[in-house]
Amino acid sequence: MAILKFWLQDSGIHRNGVCANYCEKTPDALCVAHSHELENRANQEMNATVEEYLAAVPSERQALVNQLHQLIIEICPDAEVDMSYKMPTYKSDDGWVALANQKHYVSLYTCGAHHLVEFKALYPKIKTGKGCINFKPGDALPAKALRQVIRHAMERSK
Repeated sequence: MAILKFWLQDSGIHRNGVCANYCEKTPDALCVAHSHELENRANQEMNATVEEYLAAVPSERQALVNQLHQLIIEICPDAEVDMSYKMPTYKSDDGWVALANQKHYVSLYTCGAHHLVEFKALYPKIKTGKGCINFKPGDALPAKALRQVIRHAMERSK
């Protein structure tokens, strides 16, 4: 955020504490219009980082990551997507899910083990952790059950 604030100052939008569009601001705070611009630019930069992460996934796991990413976006198109804990994280007001490219599999993380109870009962052969599901390349994704896991995790953090 600080880097973007300086970008606005250097670009002439804000210089010496004065907005070029004649809005009022203090030297330490941006005007409302330009603070929104900062947020948008920060999200764009984060999305670029997420895109770089997704593009860097090895080819044998690329299809799996892309399918999971598309599934999450389809279910929660308004999710805020950024990098948390060095992995793409999809956040809503009430919860989150994340994707991670591991050495031999791809993980879908949720914000708690309770989101996976039904999934584990339906798919005992798919490896799971406390709050994550691990998919190996070539695994078929049980889309209906995953939709339920993702929706549950995004709508109910607890």
